[in-house]
Amino acid sequence: TDASEHYLASGSQDGFVYVYDLQQPNFPVVFSAKHTSDVYHVCFIGKRYICTASDNAVHIWDMHQNSAVPLYVLPHNTKVYDIVYDAAGQVAYTCTAAGEIFQWKIDDAKGVLRRPLQMKLFVGHKENVYALALSSDGKHLASASKDMTIKIWDIRTAVPQQTLTGHTDRIYHIAFTQKDKTLVSASWDTTVRLWNLVSPDTQAEAVLKEYPHCKMTSADPVEIQCRNKTVLTQDQIDKTVRRLEKGYQQTLQGTVAVRKKMTYAKPEWSDWHPLGQ
Repeated sequence: TDASEHYLASGSQDGFVYVYDLQQPNFPVVFSAKHTSDVYHVCFIGKRYICTASDNAVHIWDMHQNSAVPLYVLPHNTKVYDIVYDAAGQVAYTCTAAGEIFQWKIDDAKGVLRRPLQMKLFVGHKENVYALALSSDGKHLASASKDMTIKIWDIRTAVPQQTLTGHTDRIYHIAFTQKDKTLVSASWDTTVRLWNLVSPDTQAEAVLKEYPHCKMTSADPVEIQCRNKTVLTQDQIDKTVRRLEKGYQQTLQGTVAVRKKMTYAKPEWSDWHPLGQ
């Protein structure tokens, strides 16, 4: 959704992007666009513009025009998997299958968007970067990769300050929680992990909890969605996974969602324990 939660945008493997008006009956489509390949991510810029990741590029569309031609196209050398936008800093970040992360200057003074300019390049991952997350103060960027690591970058210097290791397969989603002191990650290894970012040890001991018995019923990864202001407690995660055991999708307070039905090899919850114990 956009910042005001007025609109909801979706992208699909069929190449279509739709924007729905959530404040109207039956949620009508107010904007649509077609790409020639999968749409991996969508992101709003203010109230008027939407970014889409597809066709080895980022497309920026003016929703007021509802044109078949994007306002701007930001070409990349390979697939673009994620886009995040920092409204306060007027910058956007994109990540690619080449393991690169780009910073773009976004100038939408007086509601008119000018062509974004590439500012910085973040290099450090060895394989695809699938997901990005911004800290609430806009000073740090987290990235999740196929190389099974998470990096926490200093945005000012474009240098990683921490590298989190522990997942045993590609990592598909990350989110800051608890005033940026904790990071949540979801991986193809079927675990959901909480990382204590204020701990001096950024390796395995920084993992607060793992879920080793989660088995997905499809090839799609688990996805966790959190807003920066969300306070995600261990009790909330435990309750969510218990509900998922019954085959339901559960949303906590409208801000945290764990999606995809799951089955469990061992339903004995007493077997679960913090990593290292």
